[in-house]
Amino acid sequence: MTYGLGRGVQYYDMPAVRGVLKSARANDFRFSSIVLGIVKSTPFQMKIRNPQEGEQPATTASARP
Repeated sequence: MTYGLGRGVQYYDMPAVRGVLKSARANDFRFSSIVLGIVKSTPFQMKIRNPQEGEQPATTASARP
């Protein structure tokens, strides 16, 4: 979860962590079920990405001067 979010897991992530564990338990803790649980989690889907150095944000990249 830490790697997927790009930050440490916080107290407000715990419902998502419990959901990932619940779905993984139902699938005998397969690695694929853990990865899918993380990818489908709200914290992962709502994370904000910062543009890399030298890249322009998508909203301004298409704008012409």
